Amino acid sequence: MSYHKLSTIEDIYDQIGGLGRFQLAAMFLVAGLKFPLGWSMMLMSYAGYIGDFVCITDVEMDHTMLTNISASGQTVNGSALNACSVNGTACTDFKFLGSKRTAISEWHLVCDRRWLKATITSIQLAGVIPGTFLGGLSGDYIGRRYTTYGSLLLHVIMNVISAYSVTWQMFVVMRFLLGTIMGILLIMIVPYPAEFLPTRWRHVAPAIPFWPMGVTAFAGVAWWLEDWSLIQHGCAIASAVIIIPESPRWLATQGRLEESYKVLEKMARMNGKTLPPAAMDVVRKIAEEEKAIAKKKKYTYWDLFKGKRSCFITIVFSLQWVVMAIIYYGISFGVNSFVGNLYLNIFLMNAVQFFGYLFTALVINRMGRRPTSVFLMAVLLAISLACVSLQKAVSEPTRGRWISGLCQFATVVILACWSASQVWITESYPTVIRSLSYGFVMLSARIGSTLAPFVVNLDEMPLLSFVLMSIIALVSMVTILFLPETSNQVMQESVGRSTGKTKVENADGLTPEDIDNIEGNSGEGESMLTRAGVVNTAGINPDV
Repeated sequence: MSYHKLSTIEDIYDQIGGLGRFQLAAMFLVAGLKFPLGWSMMLMSYAGYIGDFVCITDVEMDHTMLTNISASGQTVNGSALNACSVNGTACTDFKFLGSKRTAISEWHLVCDRRWLKATITSIQLAGVIPGTFLGGLSGDYIGRRYTTYGSLLLHVIMNVISAYSVTWQMFVVMRFLLGTIMGILLIMIVPYPAEFLPTRWRHVAPAIPFWPMGVTAFAGVAWWLEDWSLIQHGCAIASAVIIIPESPRWLATQGRLEESYKVLEKMARMNGKTLPPAAMDVVRKIAEEEKAIAKKKKYTYWDLFKGKRSCFITIVFSLQWVVMAIIYYGISFGVNSFVGNLYLNIFLMNAVQFFGYLFTALVINRMGRRPTSVFLMAVLLAISLACVSLQKAVSEPTRGRWISGLCQFATVVILACWSASQVWITESYPTVIRSLSYGFVMLSARIGSTLAPFVVNLDEMPLLSFVLMSIIALVSMVTILFLPETSNQVMQESVGRSTGKTKVENADGLTPEDIDNIEGNSGEGESMLTRAGVVNTAGINPDV
């Protein structure tokens, strides 16, 4: 097999089946972890539901009398519906009506404790922040496999422990820890399966709507169980999964050549193909490049900011993810403010998100990463401006129905944009810092999601929320216009010499050592590479 036919690990993947059985299994078993993660992340959209309650002052009423209190707020024997005091007398206790068992009803988080609802949500999302640091570092240091499945085991254990919380303080601590575990997993579930895929199939895994599938399942289970504790048990059960091998890319960059080769053999065997004889040469080349350039260096987040170009790319992607997180989570956790049934709203808001993933899967290769993302951010801006107009010009109940519908559509657009951005980011950094880069933008998203309950507060300040959504969507749309396109580019392996930057098309007389020497000369080298037939494919080199 000629050099230009098998010069990158993507070429190997194409030779052993492309999108074969192994790759499909990897996508569903790793990217599919979004299913229980969506379920776990959105727990507070049910657990934070504030149902009707009765304020008790001095006379305890039996349950039958309490359930017959009308929605008008009339008082009966010193008690009132949804009141924090009766005739100037503060409540000594509360009785919650209906069958829903939520964190609000469990620990009476109303009136002077009402602030705890948004705070618990924010603390859970804040917990994802250290998870993004740990996930990025762990994924690149100890590997994708151990990081993913070790964290998944902790996710199961933490859900079970959280289900037995006896105080709201314990519940808050467990939500923070679960947030940390979810942060680690969210870092790994995109780059891990992507590193088993050839170039033309990298967009598939992020486009499969596992997240909304998990949240729609959560809505159904919440309707069935109506108990926050049992729902967490269900989430633990849904986290069971089959383990797949370590990424051969990562193994190669760590110098573990035999292990990398064995994984490639396993992939070929499962796909019913034969591994090309030159596969070990490619694996060895990746290891040699990393060894020569990195010199056993352990990369850190600082490497994402080395060079103006890499710094700009990292900042713009981070800003985009902050914006998407603020709007998405602000709307998602504000579902209580929508008109209609709670369970149906949660279900519909996530069921329609399938169309966002489908849109991205269909157009991202045709339009490209940048045009797709810009278009979706423009649609999000239009939705936000429409909500501002409705809030100002239309009265209830028409306003509530329209805004609820537009907010649900906004989540579709954001998920579609997130899917496109995940592919874009994965292609924008080399293997050795890919988890770090994804971890950093995830960190940015978690900062945004932590702020979301307070920035997009549809209960307390809907008009201001929509104005802020419009402003930040506009800023993000403009900045991503300046990011480089990465469609149809070979992903980089190392920070210094990039297989994404230069792809050998017709260089029969040029050895890899010659290429290394040429690349060391910025001026003369460019003309020599052009004459030799080495085509610039516009990959992103963080050191540029």
